[in-house]
Amino acid sequence: MKQELNDQNGDLTKFYPDGIYVQKFNSKSSTPMYEPVHKPKQLYLKRKLPRKKQKEFITYCNAKAKQVTKSETTGKVKKKLNSKSKKSTQSTNNIKYQKNKTLVKPDFIDDGGRSFSKKVCSLGKCGDLHAYNVCKFKRPFGYMSDIINIFEQDKNFVPVDRRFYSIPLLQKKNKVGFTSFELLDFVAQIKMVSFNPNNLNDKANIPGTNIPLTKLLSPFKIDFYFVRICDKDLVKKEDLTIEDVLIDPTNISEHEINEEKITPIMHFSVVILCEGCVFKPHIVTICREFEKEEKDVCILSTNTNESIIYNIANYRLFIIVDYMDDLYQACLNSDTISVNEKINLGTPYGGFNAGYPVYFTKFEAEIAYAPAVKNHKNLSAFAENVEDSNEQIPDEEDSNEQIPDEEDSNEQIPEDQNQIPEQNDEQIPDNTILIENLKKAIKDSNLEDLFLNEQIYNNIANSLLIFEEKSQLQDERKQELNNRINEMINETENIDNLKENQVIDNLIKRSDITFHGKNLLQQNRKVKLNELQQDLLQYYKEIINNTDVSLQLREIQLAIGNEIRLTAEQKVVLFDLVNEKYQKSIQQEKINNINEKISKESNIVKLQVDIKDEIDDDNDLTFQQKRELHNIRNEKIRNLCGNTELTRFQEEIENESFFGNLIDRGHYDKMIQLNASLNEDQKKILQDLRKQRLVLLINKNYDSLLNEIRQSKDIERLKDGGYYVNRIKEVRQEYLTNERTRDKLDQARRSRLDSLNNIERLKDDGYYVNQINKIRQKYLTSERTQNKLDQARRSQLDSLYGNDENQSYDLLLELIHNSENINEILSDSEISKDIQMLNQTLLTGNRDLVLLENTRKQNYNDGLYDILKSAIENENNIDKLKTTWMQAIEKIEYEYLTNERNKTILQELLNKRIQYLQQLEEVPKQESNQPTTNPDKADLDRNLAGTVDQQITYIINQYKKTLSAEDQRKYFPRTKTKTVSEIIKKAYDTIQDK
Repeated sequence: MKQELNDQNGDLTKFYPDGIYVQKFNSKSSTPMYEPVHKPKQLYLKRKLPRKKQKEFITYCNAKAKQVTKSETTGKVKKKLNSKSKKSTQSTNNIKYQKNKTLVKPDFIDDGGRSFSKKVCSLGKCGDLHAYNVCKFKRPFGYMSDIINIFEQDKNFVPVDRRFYSIPLLQKKNKVGFTSFELLDFVAQIKMVSFNPNNLNDKANIPGTNIPLTKLLSPFKIDFYFVRICDKDLVKKEDLTIEDVLIDPTNISEHEINEEKITPIMHFSVVILCEGCVFKPHIVTICREFEKEEKDVCILSTNTNESIIYNIANYRLFIIVDYMDDLYQACLNSDTISVNEKINLGTPYGGFNAGYPVYFTKFEAEIAYAPAVKNHKNLSAFAENVEDSNEQIPDEEDSNEQIPDEEDSNEQIPEDQNQIPEQNDEQIPDNTILIENLKKAIKDSNLEDLFLNEQIYNNIANSLLIFEEKSQLQDERKQELNNRINEMINETENIDNLKENQVIDNLIKRSDITFHGKNLLQQNRKVKLNELQQDLLQYYKEIINNTDVSLQLREIQLAIGNEIRLTAEQKVVLFDLVNEKYQKSIQQEKINNINEKISKESNIVKLQVDIKDEIDDDNDLTFQQKRELHNIRNEKIRNLCGNTELTRFQEEIENESFFGNLIDRGHYDKMIQLNASLNEDQKKILQDLRKQRLVLLINKNYDSLLNEIRQSKDIERLKDGGYYVNRIKEVRQEYLTNERTRDKLDQARRSRLDSLNNIERLKDDGYYVNQINKIRQKYLTSERTQNKLDQARRSQLDSLYGNDENQSYDLLLELIHNSENINEILSDSEISKDIQMLNQTLLTGNRDLVLLENTRKQNYNDGLYDILKSAIENENNIDKLKTTWMQAIEKIEYEYLTNERNKTILQELLNKRIQYLQQLEEVPKQESNQPTTNPDKADLDRNLAGTVDQQITYIINQYKKTLSAEDQRKYFPRTKTKTVSEIIKKAYDTIQDK
């Protein structure tokens, strides 16, 4: 690592903006303890530290230090800092600190900040120095180190973009030729910058990148753990996840390390508050010398697809970020965010973006070790290995040694000062040429040769270069590999290659670049994949928006379904867009078609029936669209009729289901009398229609109530003063016809109540069972027994049940015979369901359910046959005869037809009608523009749609469609359809007579 301490005149000097921290190591433990001391302008060491204090040093740590393993301070305890000194060292930084009571003030710090006698200034070093780093650890001759840097060579800054990082240590594949080594120390320095502008919407990019920064919105806590893995399964894994490390991975704010598998060694916690400068720097320095029992390390396994496994040196560096935990919890509960992206910062959720408020400016970690002598056959082999490492031999007895500058670390020194002999001039050009050749090979090689254990890697590893030169070349190889993959990502237009577990993703996983480099490549791959998918999505959107033909839209939908380059979410968006456009296209086509029919149609009957049904039965049109079409249709009808008010009142009265509006001096009575647009004849027509409608509704209500009473099984509702008594009182006696009276309703109620009461008294748990049980058998004479009484009770009960079932059977049979609408006797009609509920065992008198069901089928098929016959005879459309009516003929169940009805007759009739129409000359029919209620004009047009009785039946059925199922049962019983038909027929005949 680069040296972080400033040198002046051979003394250790450091300027820090937020305070100086003293670190004391115990002879038994190397765990550091930190405490802010004071804040002088500068500090000087008065002299070289004595040997027993060589482990005392000054380091800066912009963090709260947490001691994981307690360290006991031995030796002479120094005088504690006075209160004034402590007060002066309170940091102005927004990071909180934790003091340790065992810390002491060293005797080489001047509280007043005065300068001591300085040595003669020096501009260079003589080269007889030990190896040092930012923590000033000495390292012996021949030491080696693994340096981890999450930055790529062309990247200066990277965002803190995740809530969890796992950084493996001692995993470089450079420990060739030995199976054990001695651990020396671990050093890490992390520098960060937080972004905290004044305004919430202020934004900036990370310098040198296009990655946006957002304002720090809440305290940003980041924890650093230096740990040892103690679980065999976890040790093998190259990348540990948050689930592997934390007991509860969903609880980051109060996280707990799984100490059964992981042993924490050092813990540093930094809290960045929402205050201070816009860009504010923060530094964390971690230093640790390994203890004696930790130093002897041996390699247990070096499998290719697993981490290197050691006996005791399975170290990791964990980073856990706690920022806006509510968004993290929301991400965990979201189904739209993938599992791997839930720990990412900057993830938008609910329209809010956590962003990247902090970024790394430096992240370096180094773990040093020395090869053990036992790895070499003799001392000369060890010396050769040490000589190749190009490290200098330290002089531990020299008490006046200086810390070298970074610039002078490789200077050549005279032999009399224990300098390693210079390399011969002849070797330099050879190494230079070899290095240049290898660099050129890296630049000129194909992508495949740049991977681990491939040609370039092996050429570098097998070269005669020193370790540092090999490491530098391997880094250049990795950088070139990173650049090649990144270039491939930027240049590719193939979405398939960018998908997970495909070409580019596999190349990234296969590469041996840093884990952060892989993460950046994966981010670039996902960004590029998203860009291409968005372009493809936009392409399909433009095609959909520019297409109005429904058939073409369906073809586009099939193409989207087969498109493997789009995500499922994008397909859903496109499917919704296609369906919406398709629906609008279909709706517009149908609206245009119906509008054209309405504008061309001059037949009022077709406007009132055919076109109305076409609008109502269309499932693609919305309610509002149907309403608009009906308005157009009604307007056309009113124009044809020539009397808007008359038509409006007729429609309202015919559709009225509340008889309170139809009574004398009611709503419609007053409205008709007060309307100035109506003449006397029109008012009389409307008043007659109102009264007919009122009579129809009241009688329908009567019949519905009568059937309801007959079928009721609720004794409480049938009792005097109960529900049905009140219903009977509401019936208007003056409007009842055909011998309907309220007394008959009440008689039916009492009869049904008596029948139900008798059944209840005769039941097994009823009154008569109790009375029979009270009789004492021993006092009975002759053949009188309790069993005979009970048999008589059961016989009477069965008789009542049978009578009830016979009554239901007879009622259903009557409904079947009197039904004029074949829809009422369909296989799924209420009559059919009632038949299925009958109990054959209770029926008497040759009543058979099979016979009843066959009767229903016969009446249905006979009615359907008659309708088809009449329709064929009156059909003028040849195409409709060949399609609609031909198909309808095939649907008849001919085995249930009666009275010489058969399929052959219908087919012959159909063929004759087609031949007749084909022979006719196509002469336009002169249709009447007068209302159909006009007796002079109605017959010719009306009879085209069937006989008068058929049309009346159709009108009744159309009205019943406007009622709910409950209203149909309540106000329009099936048995009274014939009566209503007669009323309408009578009114029609009256008009004809006039």
